[in-house]
Amino acid sequence: MATKLHVLKAMEGDAFILTVEENGNKFNMVIDGGPLDAYHEISVKLNQLDHIDILVITHFDRDHYEGIIEWLKEDPSRLQKIGKIWVNCVGVIPVDLGNEVSAYSNSHFFKEFLEGVEQNHPDWNIDWKQEIIAGYKYTNQNPFVEIEIIAPTNESKGIFEQEYEKQYLAISAQGVKDQMSRSLKELADDETLKPAYQKVNNSSIAMIIRTNDKSLLMTGDCMATDMYNYITQKLNKSKEDPLSIDIMKLSHHGSRYNINNDLLDIVDCDKYLITTNGGAGNANHPDRQTIAKILKREGRRDKHIEICLNYSRKDEMASHGTKFLTDDEISDKNNNFDLIENIEWL
Repeated sequence: MATKLHVLKAMEGDAFILTVEENGNKFNMVIDGGPLDAYHEISVKLNQLDHIDILVITHFDRDHYEGIIEWLKEDPSRLQKIGKIWVNCVGVIPVDLGNEVSAYSNSHFFKEFLEGVEQNHPDWNIDWKQEIIAGYKYTNQNPFVEIEIIAPTNESKGIFEQEYEKQYLAISAQGVKDQMSRSLKELADDETLKPAYQKVNNSSIAMIIRTNDKSLLMTGDCMATDMYNYITQKLNKSKEDPLSIDIMKLSHHGSRYNINNDLLDIVDCDKYLITTNGGAGNANHPDRQTIAKILKREGRRDKHIEICLNYSRKDEMASHGTKFLTDDEISDKNNNFDLIENIEWL
C-alpha cells in the first residue's frame, strides 16, 4: 500500500492531491485549489486524474478556492469524475461573513453553480449536500482511507471582531524585524496573540486522515482552539497521551494566529508542512513565532523535527520579504531539525 500527498505549488495558497493505492485500486482526494494566479499549475495536475473520490474546498478564501472554481467553470462536465464534494457554502453552515463580500459572493456563486448544473444535468448525480462539521466521519474500505472532521463547529464563527484592525496592522515588516531580533527560545514560550477577526477561517474544514501506512492532520486555515477542543474532548487526547500524526499541515500557512502551544502539546508529530511562497494576502508567512513553538517548547526540543516548505526560503519566499530563520539557526545542530525546501511529495 502506498499513500502519497502531492503538495502543489499554489503560490501563497493551498492545493493538495492525496493518492492511496492498494491491490490495483486507487483513491484520489483533492484538498483546495490555490488562487487564480496558480491556476495553470493546478489545472495540469487535476487534468491528470482519471477520477476524484472526494473534492474538498476547506473555506472561501481566494488562495484556497479560486483554482477549483475556475477548473469546474472551464468545463462543468469535470464534475462527473468527482464522487463527493465537501464544501460549506453560505446557507449550509452559518458563518458570519460581515463585510467580506468576496468570500460571501463566491461561496454563494459556487452554491448556485452546483445547483444550476444539477438542474441541467440531473443524471450526473452530484453529491455535495452533506454538511461538513466536526464529528463527521468517512471510511473507504478498498483502499483503506478513514477521515474524521475535527472542525469547524457550528459555533466557530465571528470571533474577536473588535480586535481585527489592531491585530491586522500588527502583521507588518516591522513586526517581522522585531521577531527576527528575538531568539527562538524566547518566542517559543510567548502566548499566542488573540486572532484577527478571521471570519472566513472560522469556517475552515480541518481533518484527520488515516490510511494503513500514513496519518495526516490537514488543517486548512482552521483556528487552533477548535482543533484543540475536538482532540481533547472528542478523541480524549492529552499531553500525556497525544494524538499521533505523521504529517501536520500547519494552519494558515504557518501564521502565529492559528497555532498555540496547547495544540502542539497534544499532537505527537515530527514532520510539519508549511505551504506558501509568502506572497499576497499571506505576506510574511510563516511566522517566526510558529517555528519557535515547534522547535523550542519544553518537551519537544529533544525530538528531531522536519520543517517542510513547498517553496525555497531564499528564492521565492525571500522575494516577498519572508524571514523566519537565520542561516546560523538552520545550521545549528542544537536546534535538532531539518529544513526541507521545495517539497513536492510526502
